[in-house]
Formats: sequence, structure tokens, C-alpha cells
Amino acid sequence: MKSLSTWVYLTVIASIVAAAPAQPATKDVSYRLEIQPSTVKLGAAILGKLVATNTSNHNIDLYVDTSGYAHPSGYTVYVRDAQGKAPGFKPSALVVIGSSASKTLTPGEATEFKVDVTNLYHIDKPGSYSIQVQKRNGKGKILVESNTVTMTVTP
Repeated sequence: MKSLSTWVYLTVIASIVAAAPAQPATKDVSYRLEIQPSTVKLGAAILGKLVATNTSNHNIDLYVDTSGYAHPSGYTVYVRDAQGKAPGFKPSALVVIGSSASKTLTPGEATEFKVDVTNLYHIDKPGSYSIQVQKRNGKGKILVESNTVTMTVTP
């Protein structure tokens, strides 16, 4: 009978723990995307930078590719036209080759990554495009998004 009461007790405790709200996930880093100029001619390079800032009160380690580009460092660059459709990927967007390093950021410290949209997407039509960079942090559990930048491609 004692083992039955112990089992009931543990089951009740497990139910209470399972029902307890999970601790909120924290975003220890923020991302700011900058694309300049905001208007380019069709076929021109679309380049920018992504600034990653440690917004926590402790040191954080970021995976960085020694090339300095965001794409091989685990960041996903999303591009959408005015209708919400993504232009086609270039083969270079699907293959990620690089050498990795870890960079420690102290609280408030920032680092920059280069963003080359024209190396990732076929932008072959004039129009308005929105660009955003995302990365999963915290062992993939936390999605951190940059601001969305709108740019115009002219004929």
C-alpha cells in the first residue's frame, strides 16, 4: 500500500510540474539589417550588413564564419516581392562552405556580418522587395528576427 501512495504522490507532483508555465525564452541578441542604397538598378549588387548586438547582461558566444558573411554563419536571408513571393535561389545559396569560429560578445557589444542578397537570390524583375534575416538561437528553440528592410529595384 505504501508503494501505491508513493506512486500517487509522484504522479501528482509530476502533473503539477508539467502544468507549471515554462520559463520564458530570452533573446540574448538583437539583429539590425541595413541595405544601402534602398533603390538599385536591375542587375546591380544588393549588399548590406547585419549588426548583431548582445542585449543580455552576460557574455554570449556567436558562431561566425571567417568570411564575415551572414549566410554561412547560420543566418537565413529572406527576400519577398510585393506579392509575398520569393525569387528563385541561386546555387550558391544552397551550398554553405566556410570555416567557423566562435566570437564572444560582452553585454552591449556588437559585431557585423556582410549580407549579399544578389549572391543568394535571382532578382530578375523590377519592383519592391522586402528583406529580413533570421536565426535560431538557444539550440534552435528561439527564433530571432531582424528588422525588415524594403528596397526597390528599377529597370
